[in-house]
Amino acid sequence: MNKLWLLGITAMLLFCCGCASEAPMADSTPQTQFAEEVRDMQSDYDEPVITDPLNKTAWFLKGMYHDDAHQYDRALESFNKALSLDPAYADAWLAKGITLQNLNFDDMAGTCFEMAVKYDPSLAVQVRSLLENRSESDQIAVSRAE
Repeated sequence: MNKLWLLGITAMLLFCCGCASEAPMADSTPQTQFAEEVRDMQSDYDEPVITDPLNKTAWFLKGMYHDDAHQYDRALESFNKALSLDPAYADAWLAKGITLQNLNFDDMAGTCFEMAVKYDPSLAVQVRSLLENRSESDQIAVSRAE
């Protein structure tokens, strides 16, 4: 009788604490959790451009998000929108150049880097490091822009 009583209490505790239940466990692998976090993060970058479509910084940040997620076409769309709002937005030119470089469009990336340095000469050091392993013609283009 004592064993049966102890077994009943143990079963009740397991059900109460959630250790045993009829509901299937949710897929909580690290990959699934990461994918859910990424989806949640995307809405953080979509919302500002929806509520304020003339906010160049919101478009820039959305582009950075897409670049980090290797969604280069979407990143370029966002950087182009930021640049349409402010053609002198040096950080957007730089980021667009990096995205183009990721796509191996080095000539177009070089043009973007030139524009970035034109509008913010302090970016020349960063651009030089980006071009360190790239073609000599891109480095010459940056020197002309300085």
